[in-house]
Amino acid sequence: MKPRSITRSSAHPGAIWTLLLALAIPGPPITSAQPATATPPPAPAEKTPAKKPPSESDRRKALELESKVIAAFSEGRFPDAEKLLREQLTLQPDNFVVFYNLACALTAQGDTTEGMDFLVKSIESGFDDLQTLKRDPSLTSLRGREQYKQIIENWPALLDARRDANIQSVKEFFSGSYSVQTDDRLRIVIVSAVNERSLDVAREELRLLGEWAGREIFPGMLDDPLAVNDPWVVVVLPTREDFVKWIVSRHGADAITGMSSIGGEYDHDTKLLIAQDLGSSLRHEFFHVLHWRSCMRLAQRHPIWIQEGLCSLVEDYTLAPDGSVRPQTSWRSNIVKRLERVGQLKGLEELCKMNSNQFMAGRVLASYARARTAFLFLSDRGKLGSWYKTYTESFADDPSGLQAWERTLGMPIKQVDLTMRGWVRQLDMVPEQITSGMASLGVEVESGGADGLQVTGIVDGRRIGGPFLNGDVITDIDGRSTRDIAELVRVLGGYKPGDKVQVGIRRGKRFKTEPITLVAKR
Repeated sequence: MKPRSITRSSAHPGAIWTLLLALAIPGPPITSAQPATATPPPAPAEKTPAKKPPSESDRRKALELESKVIAAFSEGRFPDAEKLLREQLTLQPDNFVVFYNLACALTAQGDTTEGMDFLVKSIESGFDDLQTLKRDPSLTSLRGREQYKQIIENWPALLDARRDANIQSVKEFFSGSYSVQTDDRLRIVIVSAVNERSLDVAREELRLLGEWAGREIFPGMLDDPLAVNDPWVVVVLPTREDFVKWIVSRHGADAITGMSSIGGEYDHDTKLLIAQDLGSSLRHEFFHVLHWRSCMRLAQRHPIWIQEGLCSLVEDYTLAPDGSVRPQTSWRSNIVKRLERVGQLKGLEELCKMNSNQFMAGRVLASYARARTAFLFLSDRGKLGSWYKTYTESFADDPSGLQAWERTLGMPIKQVDLTMRGWVRQLDMVPEQITSGMASLGVEVESGGADGLQVTGIVDGRRIGGPFLNGDVITDIDGRSTRDIAELVRVLGGYKPGDKVQVGIRRGKRFKTEPITLVAKR
């Protein structure tokens, strides 16, 4: 019997509570402090994005309690686990994980009435993992209760209510004019401040990514009839000002200083994805959504190197004529080439056995680069899907993923390492900036628009009075998106000075395409 150990929380349960009341079955009274049969639905809790981040001392205390809870569960000390969880609840009063674990601890002691009450509270507060709910042995004695059966039977309706509550929470937090669009196939709702044309481009890219992932990595992801049991995700594409506001509410005021490194985030607990650009950040975080859905269906939790390696893979790619995604070398593979060149590229065994703290500590960019490049190696050999299939089928034997390498490639891990090192040596270095003599647009740009790069200066005299004005947003070159610096450098790297290109420009709400002759950067 193992408790859940995620510590983040979600809120805004009003619609969920109302639906659960409708599913309530007459029977013994619920004995919690807030009996569902005696009190009206509570007012919606404070919306998640606006919540004040917990203090560092509270976070540390909650983690200490969580560690003690896990130990108590593993040793079968359920009364102790209950006591610790009630203390944790004072620090995290709307954390669905605490509610869920309390349901398990109480049920294990034979208190199925209050156990069911806390299970309901966990669903009210954000719990949406149907496979865990069905399989967790801790809840065996609840499964004969009518309320439990009704929850399972009405799961899609509960998910719809959770979606609507999350949309309302987001709309209350983010100011200004936001559109709301639903994609039933991807099971996402996009709440966007982005202009309609750019949003259409982004939606099409997410569709292509979803279709490719469903064919090549997560078979049946979009076509499985059980997709109706996948939780909805709200994707927020905010204004720059609202993104800053969200960063502060989520991570505290100090996070502003490091904001340039935060392109977006997917919080799996709250099912909220937020991205400040429509390029690599959105692709990366959206792939987290798809991977987590696969994990939930499989009742597996994959290590961080797989999570971040897979999702980093789609940061840089080209589209084949048939719509297939072809991951490309990037600035991350440059890091791996440098490590290999100086003899510091460690083997796959060390990568596969990293825990989250080890992965994120120290040289975190190197960790991401190694994980992405490992999956790029598999993709280059047409083995990405077969590796994932092998890994998930053998997960119980080796959750680290190390054995899947040997089985997929048919060689011992040391030979895999040698083969990969040779492949890394042959990779071309990717330009990370536009250097002197390279093809350029003759303007200075910086991140400033979700759909492209903002012109901040004219550096080539031939461009003065030309098609660019300060504040223009460059959205694409010859139809290839340039939504962040890495995309711009990658696209321009395929041209030479003197080449003629068509440049997409957004000026305010107006779009135009201008023919431009590329110039050598001075």
